[in-house]
Amino acid sequence: MPREESATAIAGLSPSQQQAVRETLDEVLLSPLFGKSKRYSALLEYVVLNSLAGNLTALKERIVGKEVFGRAADYDVANDPVVRIAAGEVRKRLGQFFSEHADRAVRIDLPTGGYAAEFRFAPFPARRQNGEGYAVSTAPVAAEVEAPTPQREEKPLVSPRASWKRAAVAAILLVVVWGLGLWGYFDYRMSHDFWRPLLGNGQAPLIVVGKTNLPIAAGLSLTQPPTAGRANLILDDAMMAAQLCSVFRAYSAGCNIVLAPATTLDYLRGKPLVFIGGLNNDWTMRMMPALRYQIESIAPADNFPAYRTIAEHNAAGDKPLWNLFGKNSPPELGYDYAIVARFHSDVTDSMEMIVAGLGPEGTAGARQFLSSTENLNQLLRRAPKGWKGENLEAVLQIDVVHASASRAEVVATNFW
Repeated sequence: MPREESATAIAGLSPSQQQAVRETLDEVLLSPLFGKSKRYSALLEYVVLNSLAGNLTALKERIVGKEVFGRAADYDVANDPVVRIAAGEVRKRLGQFFSEHADRAVRIDLPTGGYAAEFRFAPFPARRQNGEGYAVSTAPVAAEVEAPTPQREEKPLVSPRASWKRAAVAAILLVVVWGLGLWGYFDYRMSHDFWRPLLGNGQAPLIVVGKTNLPIAAGLSLTQPPTAGRANLILDDAMMAAQLCSVFRAYSAGCNIVLAPATTLDYLRGKPLVFIGGLNNDWTMRMMPALRYQIESIAPADNFPAYRTIAEHNAAGDKPLWNLFGKNSPPELGYDYAIVARFHSDVTDSMEMIVAGLGPEGTAGARQFLSSTENLNQLLRRAPKGWKGENLEAVLQIDVVHASASRAEVVATNFW
């Protein structure tokens, strides 16, 4: 993050005022309004620190989008409003924080029309300086103006040893708080990196959902491709599509939903794609040969019942590893399996994601897995050194409790 100091900024704010702003910023970032949102806290910290340093160039929309949200240096700000949307939410949360903490000595604002922060110091009225978005008091900070007092010799109230101990404790607490904030920022960046290959080109992903005999879930808006026809949507897959759309909106990306039987390869080409469902989605099964771990349906033979499996495909041949017997997941079995994969497909010439379970509980468990930043970070931390950061696949074991998906555990991965 740029930290060069501007003469204008330093002239406008005294060292004690700058320190007061930083202390207030720390308090705001640790509040529930920002502490639970890495996205908005990262933006607020960036604009405040660069405003303090006078780095107005770093506060242009395109640069903020690049530095905070990982956009390309030449991304289209007109069609990608990620900075404007996030800044609006930051303004709203700042207003709420300072309405609840009106007694604070410093107020931080993010005026509309730009991304330079303003700072107001109580009890003095604020004024703008040089139109650059800085507000400073019209009088010196009260703590800096002291009347001379007669000098007299007094014994210290606190021994030097006690003062040293207090200073050491304060330093340790400061390091801990800084470390927690840095860890949270890294968690946010890793989660962002998981979705970036799919969402990074600014094009809304197309979610392709499998079929069953259940009616289309209410509240889903389906894109109608050229060959659209009547089809039905499995309830769990509908919930998955709706939740992924919510995730994409959090990253300022839209989404479209289409039923697998109602689309063609020409319609899929060149779009970021998400295939939901396994054996009930023909497109998922067509994309599976690119993966090391694949879902298969095994027909009954020699008095052996039909079953579904996730098999490993390698040079030594196919090796079924995780199986699910019967038409549905037996309650006594207690688990299901799923595949989560993200990779560039030569078939569609686009970035694809597959979210598919052997049974419905597997797909539901994969949905819950993708909604957890902690899970995504655990998956990315398994990546080997030198991994280029695009293609990955994970096999999940889903605990099933009373026919409902519960905890998901990564049992196998492949990065390439």
